[in-house]
Amino acid sequence: MKVDVVVCAKNNAETIRPVLERVLRYVPVNRLILIDGESGDETVKIAEGFGAEIYSDGGKGLGYARNTALSLVETPIFAFIDADTLIPKNWFSLIRHFKDPKVAVASGYTFFGRNNPVLKALSEYQLRSDRSEPPSFSNALVRAKQVLDVGGIRVDLPSCEDNELYERLSKNGFRWVVDKRIVAHHPRSLSEHLSHVRWWGRGSRAAGKPVSFHAWHLIKSPASGLKLALKANPALLLYYPMLRLSMYLGYVEEAKMEKKRECRRPW
Repeated sequence: MKVDVVVCAKNNAETIRPVLERVLRYVPVNRLILIDGESGDETVKIAEGFGAEIYSDGGKGLGYARNTALSLVETPIFAFIDADTLIPKNWFSLIRHFKDPKVAVASGYTFFGRNNPVLKALSEYQLRSDRSEPPSFSNALVRAKQVLDVGGIRVDLPSCEDNELYERLSKNGFRWVVDKRIVAHHPRSLSEHLSHVRWWGRGSRAAGKPVSFHAWHLIKSPASGLKLALKANPALLLYYPMLRLSMYLGYVEEAKMEKKRECRRPW
């Protein structure tokens, strides 16, 4: 079967070419769709060179872009692949999970920092652990009808739209499978990852996650960092607490922005 592939992008000229090369090589593509977040670089031009249909999210953010995809796709099952995520050769084997009619989304494991020893060690540790991985749209196959049945993807979220959808799907009896046998690589530096985690913190607040969740993980992060330092990489003794602090700061930042918006709202 062929599937529509949706790539949400913003200023990804440096990464999108190898991403699309792998998509066209490893996925039976029906339509290649780029939803652009008003990029100021060559992202759109590069995607056009691969035959992509171009749409804009009007600068309204990732949640809006992903929800827009639901109105554009034609195939019952379609793919979300981020413009900075490199899928492996066996990626489309995720389709086997849809034999279960309750599966709404199936995604692979996102391996951060392939060329960074600290992030690589953290990703390798998490990959071989028994912990359940958080859902991610970075490389996912999606059954459109089931997502629409639970109300679609929230358009107001700057990030964490996948985690919020996962909770709604679960409440409605649907499943989101994270298959650790499918490993997609996301090249990223330590500073880039810290910045991205802070962005996740903003989305977590917007999605309604309680502050106690992040506060607890921040409090216990030194102990978790020590464990990771002993089992994965010594630098994680400091870096893991920094990740948790960055997530918390993003949460607080979004809370402050919400208060400002509330003050400006006309009564």
